[in-house]
Amino acid sequence: MLGGIFTFLIIVLVAGVMTVAWFGLGFAELLASVRDFFINTDIYWITGSIAVAWLVAKIWNRITGAGTLGAFLQVCCIGFGLWFGLIPLINSNRTNADFKCTNDFECNWNAQCVRDFCVVPFRDEDTFIGKSEFTQGSYKAWLTRTITDECDGIGNERKAGECRRGVEDKVAARFQQVIDPARCGYLHDGDTPESALFINDDAPMPCIGKDDAAAICASLGGSLPTMDDYDWMFDDRKFSCKNTVMVGLDEFHGYAKVLKKREAENLMYGPGCGTGKFRRVCDKAAHGNNEEGLCDAFGNLAEWTADGGSIGGAWWNTASTMREPQALTGPKSWVGFRCVVPKDGI
Repeated sequence: MLGGIFTFLIIVLVAGVMTVAWFGLGFAELLASVRDFFINTDIYWITGSIAVAWLVAKIWNRITGAGTLGAFLQVCCIGFGLWFGLIPLINSNRTNADFKCTNDFECNWNAQCVRDFCVVPFRDEDTFIGKSEFTQGSYKAWLTRTITDECDGIGNERKAGECRRGVEDKVAARFQQVIDPARCGYLHDGDTPESALFINDDAPMPCIGKDDAAAICASLGGSLPTMDDYDWMFDDRKFSCKNTVMVGLDEFHGYAKVLKKREAENLMYGPGCGTGKFRRVCDKAAHGNNEEGLCDAFGNLAEWTADGGSIGGAWWNTASTMREPQALTGPKSWVGFRCVVPKDGI
């Protein structure tokens, strides 16, 4: 009886995995993942896993009397469901911090993979918007493609080959040029990238001017959001360090936190919920901090608009200034961007 119930549960698990695969990753991509696993995994790991599965099956057989072969098949089905179904599904929602992707399954359940980053439906079914602010990792990937295209455009094959071999160094050099204080406006005199920026591939990309941000979105088939887009996505939620990277109270505790609350809300500059810098995208609210489920629509970095300056607040903004637009255009250490992509541009 127990063995029959267990077998039924295994069938349900496998059916669930196949359903997720069909609607998320796609059956063909699931098979590709299985194929790549066996191609790229050392034979000793594969045989060792089979041996462990057989040992577990023998133990299960002694407990239930279901038969070693049947128990072995059940263990293999569980392993298949976990490795190719449940674990990738969990990873897609919890560890894909910068929302870079190669297929839809690497994004959250309500997002799609477009031009190597995750987007969600926005305003209507024909438009998508970046789930998160454009990250440093995504910017480096964009630089890599751009520089590689430049190399491919060189007529001399030998020089083109030399150019391609130096792409990684060129990307690193251009990234440093972009965040250099001589080019990017920082909040305070004497600020440096090391002291004022959070350099991490999973963090939003600062120091990109409005025109350059628009050009990047255009190269992806999209554009910057408009002021009307931001008016549409803003809601009346109350900001706190639980859902927004802003001037906050994480550094205070107990009665001090209560006493400092009003003072902190009126600060113009201060610690961004305890760090004094922006953080990884979606660090404070992985499921978004507006009704559309967009990460950092408020706080972390302000964002460029297509027909205005920046809006959305940065880590040094207070709750009262989070929605105020700023008349800026040049590269700033506290302004990033995200892209809107029409469906026919995908």
